[in-house]
Amino acid sequence: MCPQPCIRGAFFGGGLLPISYQPSAVSYQVRARVVDNPNMESLTELRVRYAETDAMGIVHHATYPVWMELGRSDFLRELGQSYAEWEARGVRLVVNEIRVRFRSPARYDELVQVRTSLLEPGRRRVVFGYRIERDGVLLAEGESVHLVAGSDNRARVLPDDLLTLIQRP
Repeated sequence: MCPQPCIRGAFFGGGLLPISYQPSAVSYQVRARVVDNPNMESLTELRVRYAETDAMGIVHHATYPVWMELGRSDFLRELGQSYAEWEARGVRLVVNEIRVRFRSPARYDELVQVRTSLLEPGRRRVVFGYRIERDGVLLAEGESVHLVAGSDNRARVLPDDLLTLIQRP
């Protein structure tokens, strides 16, 4: 019995939750760095939160694209410009396609690494690759395909300086 007004929490095994309950809005605390290699790979480490797991205690499949986004944002930030700076200039990378192949499960409180690399740095289309690992064990791998657009969401070409930024060796 809940000591205050409660609702049934469908996402938490049907247990009772106080009506005032709100999922944590705390952002990820991640450590990111560009790994010293010719592929310009970035490494984002994060700890699996309880809210990211399903009833079986395994990270829900919908979480992996969120982690890929974190890796992509860290990748650009480590190159010297955040994605927020791109957007402020009116440049957007619209997700056109995303693929994830699951290899092994991740669980609550594990430390996972998201390795992000640029597979295709193009003027109109940019493709990122991801490897999500735990202590060297491959958990998932994927790609995201992005089309370059303006702040009006119409197709554009990537400005020369941003193309040079992502194409640098």
